[in-house]
Amino acid sequence: MVAEPSAAGARPAAVAYGISAAALVSAIVLRSLLDPWLSGSLPLVTLFGAVAAAVWVGGIGPAVTVAVLGYIACAYLFIAPRGELNFSDLGSVIGLLAYLFTCALIVAFGEAARRAQRRGTEQREVLRVTLRSIGDGVIATNVGGRVTYMNAVAESLTGWTYEEARGQGLDAVFRIVNEDTRRPVDNPATKALRDGVVVGLANHTLLIRKDGAECSSFAR
Repeated sequence: MVAEPSAAGARPAAVAYGISAAALVSAIVLRSLLDPWLSGSLPLVTLFGAVAAAVWVGGIGPAVTVAVLGYIACAYLFIAPRGELNFSDLGSVIGLLAYLFTCALIVAFGEAARRAQRRGTEQREVLRVTLRSIGDGVIATNVGGRVTYMNAVAESLTGWTYEEARGQGLDAVFRIVNEDTRRPVDNPATKALRDGVVVGLANHTLLIRKDGAECSSFAR
């Protein structure tokens, strides 16, 4: 039975809020530096990046905090009349609603991407634990035939550690030859990658380990 790893722990709230605060301050400072060129135009333009950063590092809470505090700060500093918060005219209210709508979209998409990334990480961890727990040697490759994973059994069989094998071609790590002629045999995994079919390992084959020793215990 394979124990499923627990979900990846969320980043500590203090760290998430700290990073979000730094992003907010950076956005306000950047808008201030741009003020000589922008003047009264685009007073909130730099806040959207800060909101996106906050939702990615901390989720909805930090993002909403950055959106609200950022609007208050930028409205006070960059929206005329400067030095006060003014919601008496229709334009200011419409601008606020448009800003909140845009921030809501950023937060929604950012949170969805964050959850998808977390689920992907959890699924990869489940697969990694499963492959490490089974009794057969497992070597995984990318579509180019380069090693991306090996479990402990495969390491023992081939004489390669995962760190040594990662990025190597499968034929270099999993070298098989004919038992009688010692000539190289077509690697069934390479053929499966190339042709998209399931191929069994031929009889009377030997695995050549990294140190040159021969291993026949896996042959059928």
